[in-house]
Amino acid sequence: MFVTNLYHWSSLKILTSTKLNTSHSHNIFRSYNFVSRCSSCASHLFSTFSCKTSLNEQSCVQYIQRCGTLNQLKQIQTQIFMAGLHQSRGPINKLMAFCTDPSLGNMGYAEKIFDFIQEPSLFIYNVMLKALAKQGSFKRVVWLFNRLRVVGLWPDNFTYPYVLKAIGSLGDVQEGRKVHGIVIKTGLEFDTYVCNSLIDMYAQLGEVQFFTKLFEEMPQRDSVSWNVMISAYVKCRRFGDAIDLFRCMRVESKEKPTEATIVSTLSACTALKDIELGKDIHDYVRNNLDFTVRINNALLDMYAKCGFLIDARKIFDEMPMKNVICWTSLVSGYVHYNKLDEARELFERSPFKDVVLWTVMINGYVQHNCFDEAISLFQEMQRQRVKADRFTVVSLLTGCAQLGVLEQGKWIHGYINEHGIKIDAVVGTALIEMYGKCGCIDESLEIFKGIRDKDTASWTSIICGLAMNGQANKALEFFSEMKRVGINPDYITFIGVLSACSHAGLVEDGRQYFNSMTTLYNIEPKLEHYGCLIDLFGRAGLLHEAEGFIEKIPNDNIETIVPLYGALLSACRIHGNVEMGERVARRLADIESSDSSVHMLLANIYASADRWEDMTKVRRNMNNLGVRKVPGCSSVEINSFRCENTRMKKSLLRSIEKSAPRVQIPIASSCVLIMTRPLPQKTFFKFNAKDGLISRLCGDKRYKEAMDILCNQKRLTEALQLLTHIERPSALIYSTLLQHCLQQRALEEGRLVHDHIRGSGFVPGLFMYNRFIDMYAKCGCLQDAQKVFDEMPDRDLCSWNTILSGYAKAGQLDEARRLFDEMPERDNFSWSSLMSGYVRQHRPKEALELYRMMQRNQISKSNKFTVSSALAASAAMPSLRLGKEIHGYIMRTGLDSDEIVWSALTDMYGKCGSIKDARCIFDKMEERDVVSWTAMIDRCFEDGTREEGFALFSKLMSSGTRPNDFTFAGVLNACADHVAEELGKQVHGYMTRVGFGPFSFAASALVHMYCKCGNIENAKRVFNGMPKPDIVSWTSLIVGYAQHGQPKEALKIFELLLESGIKLDHVTFVGVLSACTHAGLVDEGLAYFHSIKTKHKLKHTADHYACIVDLLARAGRFEEAEKIINDMPGKPDKYLWASLLGGCRIHGNIELAKRAAEALFKIEPENPATYVTLANIYATAGMWSEVAKVRKIMDERRVVKKPGLSWIEIKRETYVFTVGDESHPKYNEIREFLKKISKRIREEGYVPNTNFVLHDVEEEQKEQNLSYHSEKLAVAFGIISTPPGTPIKVFKNLRTCVDCHTAIKFISKIVKRKIIVRDSNRFHCFENGSCSCGDYW
Repeated sequence: MFVTNLYHWSSLKILTSTKLNTSHSHNIFRSYNFVSRCSSCASHLFSTFSCKTSLNEQSCVQYIQRCGTLNQLKQIQTQIFMAGLHQSRGPINKLMAFCTDPSLGNMGYAEKIFDFIQEPSLFIYNVMLKALAKQGSFKRVVWLFNRLRVVGLWPDNFTYPYVLKAIGSLGDVQEGRKVHGIVIKTGLEFDTYVCNSLIDMYAQLGEVQFFTKLFEEMPQRDSVSWNVMISAYVKCRRFGDAIDLFRCMRVESKEKPTEATIVSTLSACTALKDIELGKDIHDYVRNNLDFTVRINNALLDMYAKCGFLIDARKIFDEMPMKNVICWTSLVSGYVHYNKLDEARELFERSPFKDVVLWTVMINGYVQHNCFDEAISLFQEMQRQRVKADRFTVVSLLTGCAQLGVLEQGKWIHGYINEHGIKIDAVVGTALIEMYGKCGCIDESLEIFKGIRDKDTASWTSIICGLAMNGQANKALEFFSEMKRVGINPDYITFIGVLSACSHAGLVEDGRQYFNSMTTLYNIEPKLEHYGCLIDLFGRAGLLHEAEGFIEKIPNDNIETIVPLYGALLSACRIHGNVEMGERVARRLADIESSDSSVHMLLANIYASADRWEDMTKVRRNMNNLGVRKVPGCSSVEINSFRCENTRMKKSLLRSIEKSAPRVQIPIASSCVLIMTRPLPQKTFFKFNAKDGLISRLCGDKRYKEAMDILCNQKRLTEALQLLTHIERPSALIYSTLLQHCLQQRALEEGRLVHDHIRGSGFVPGLFMYNRFIDMYAKCGCLQDAQKVFDEMPDRDLCSWNTILSGYAKAGQLDEARRLFDEMPERDNFSWSSLMSGYVRQHRPKEALELYRMMQRNQISKSNKFTVSSALAASAAMPSLRLGKEIHGYIMRTGLDSDEIVWSALTDMYGKCGSIKDARCIFDKMEERDVVSWTAMIDRCFEDGTREEGFALFSKLMSSGTRPNDFTFAGVLNACADHVAEELGKQVHGYMTRVGFGPFSFAASALVHMYCKCGNIENAKRVFNGMPKPDIVSWTSLIVGYAQHGQPKEALKIFELLLESGIKLDHVTFVGVLSACTHAGLVDEGLAYFHSIKTKHKLKHTADHYACIVDLLARAGRFEEAEKIINDMPGKPDKYLWASLLGGCRIHGNIELAKRAAEALFKIEPENPATYVTLANIYATAGMWSEVAKVRKIMDERRVVKKPGLSWIEIKRETYVFTVGDESHPKYNEIREFLKKISKRIREEGYVPNTNFVLHDVEEEQKEQNLSYHSEKLAVAFGIISTPPGTPIKVFKNLRTCVDCHTAIKFISKIVKRKIIVRDSNRFHCFENGSCSCGDYW
């Protein structure tokens, strides 16, 4: 009250003591009224205000700067007006700046203050323009700009950017050019700030020539100029120009690309799928800029939209800060490339779920025909209280239209109305399309009438809907109205128009509309337009004109010609033109012989003409080609439940018949649904899979639906219990149950279904019998399958093929061959099944004999499956000559267009050793599935082309094709073989990201890889994460611990394996015996060896004998070793003799060493290891003449000692060393280090072991030779190249020599490092002067 009273008094005093003119008095009273209203909302003033306070401009500004809320500002504003400072520039400028701040002020309040300012300054106008532009009040911006000019103010370079932005957003070209002219008049046309804004405005208006000219004429360009220009090209979809300008900027301009430059250019790369430039930009950012959130989002979006999902995921995983944009981009990428599982997993993990992310996921399900998942997710979206926008409902309406589910579409329409979503052109078009495709064209018309701003899509949807619903004339009326109101049609519009002409028989109109596409609207006709016109001619009986029309079309595109000839063939069927039908069918058969519709149409033409023999020939030809008729399918929606079947079920008819006035609805022109009353309205989106729903369904006696839910939840036993409640189960119910038993390999449940059929009196048909045979065969119960086969009153080809395939897959090939010979007729499946069985059981010769037999059979003709089986047999032999013969046959018969055949050819050439031919075939494949990729990658690894194999795997990951278990297992095994742990870790990370869980058998390959690469900790970690490790995983871990010098841990794992109950195999015992060998546990090893036969009932293999001989020989128990050799059933192999020779080397047993060496010379005389080991034994004994003899024999036999190699990986680069290697760039540093460390280890007690130096030279020379062994060089390089304390990991292709082993023990103690050396036999972990092998290796 104090403020108000004070102001009242001040105002009255002014009025009574001063003579004022009328306008001035009027302004004072306006101020008085306005301030009175403001002061009424303020309850107190700042403590600094008092009646004694004298306000001036400076103090007002200070108070405004300290102000924190709008209420406080109103109090200050009252004081400003009371003090008469409301026309002072300083306070009023600050006041307006505060009010227009979106975070603190109030725009409505700011406009009121603005109105009371007598002569606002240019600064205040600019503040208002800025605030209005940010608020989106673009028309107000233009109005205020014009007012600014009217009052005589001169716009500056701060005024124009906001005005130009507003004009661009309004799309007002004329106003934009007008303001451009004003810019020129005010002399700011060369101001960089204004020029940039002009470029941006013209970009928004789509005026490419204007902004290009502006940019070229700019006297000076800053980084913003380049960024705006690149962005302008992107906005106008001139992506190539944007990229060219980016390159020009990097070459010609001093300005360096900034974050804005990068983001805009990456948008262009994304649009053009220019991944190479995108990667270059990625490298530029890595070297010159920081990875900001915007840049990371742009990079992620580019990689995702270009299909490089692995790179996108890598960026995503490495982002320190993630916002909703990056989550949405990656989910959208996964959705686009049909990786819905990965998309959903990421969606569920996202902490930010806005309506855009929900919509992307829902739309993904709709686009990939997973409508149930889309509905379920929308239901979850509602539960999360996220309000859908127009794009969400449009996506759902699209799904409803695709499936024709009217009730769901109506529910969504209700949701739109209930939640106030505006039915604009976009939403309206989706509703029109949904109702039209669901047969409710009247609703479509009502929606269309209600759309205020109709666009081309809206008109097109109603025209197509009318044409589809048989209202062709009305559709054409709408098309005429569309042209009258000035809306230009697009190519989709003409599909509806031509379709309407076709249904109405308007041939001449159709011709005119078709011609007008090119003459009036410059629209190039597409496949759909040609098809509509052919259909129009065909329906009118103008078959020859239609045929002539097709022949005039350029026929270089088979995809265009085939459907058109198909439409003509359909017309031939309608009009009974047999001659033309035969001619057209022959043309189609030459192009696409596997299309069943061609054969069926021709057969129908013959049947209509009573040419039954010709019809029979067509069907026989279909069988020979392996072509099966696609079954017809109809669907009906009842109570919001969509039922889809190939044949109408009697049980469904009965259930509908019970609810009644008799209304007949024809379904697929062969079935009748009898309905009685309107279907009750049912609340949609209430479906769930919980037991409450099942109980309700059972209560309503809707057992079939309840059974479907239980089966989908894999609750077969409970589903079977419902059979007792159904009086007479239909064939469909039994078939559905059997299908789920088959999918889940549920043999016992399948038998229960079979028993129920027998007890219910139901007589199964041929289809049901065949399904029983298939179920029993695939569940491994061939006896029951054979019993069903024998009981069948009639059998068809499918019956024979099913039982034949069952025996072939089970490996019972003799029985399969007996059935094959008894078959009354055979098709390609019969031949392929037996051939594949022979290949799987390693009998490729018989498979090829069967293939030749098929070739001689004139009735049978090979298809892609039979030639693939023959190629697999050639690969198994292997026989490159036979494979090439089959390849020639494939080329001659035109079977080379199928991806299955390409994959088989790749596999055959690879396995036959012709890797170049395999790669050539692989590179020619247009579409490669995961099988093709995996086969080629495996062939590269088997051929020894390691780098090519890894490069192919990298291409696979960036191709968008998801690798499977076999792919990962092959690559991980290659990583293990080549000790590529870093790559193995990358593969492990990728497996984790794409969801390969611990149940995958590729997890076993992970355990194996980590063990072979020396990372036993990671191997154990992976193993512990496996819920049910298989025998491969157990064995890999046992062998891994054995090789890492932890035999006790290996045996402990073996005992756990015994407790698990998993059946052991011979490989497991190789690992166990190896562990005993490395630990010197002779008695334990012998016990395990004997238990193989006595306890575990397995046979001893050659590997077991080699292990036990190695164990005994290392321990010096040669007599026992010889006894085992003499008692073994077969001849000793090279591994056994090599084990014995190794033991002789340790203990100096020269006589037995000679015997072992002689045996090895006979088995593999070319192996240098035998000669070297024998020479070492002689050298240790000082028998230099014998050493010389061994060397002479090697020279005579041209046997060359394999050079010792050691390698080490530093910073992802591999460095290889040989003995005395001086080629390394850091050789001098390595040599100096070895000199220094040699002195120190001698001081610690190291004595060089020269016993195995194979030269009769002085002791000093021997020591010199030992100093530069490859493993010492590698260890030295690792130490000088890594920070102190870093573990060193070295790999060697041969056994580590005794001297190096001793030296590295001392080195590990001195440098205080953990040094791991993997030689050809095991891992040595050196630490603090000792080795994990316990000096026993």
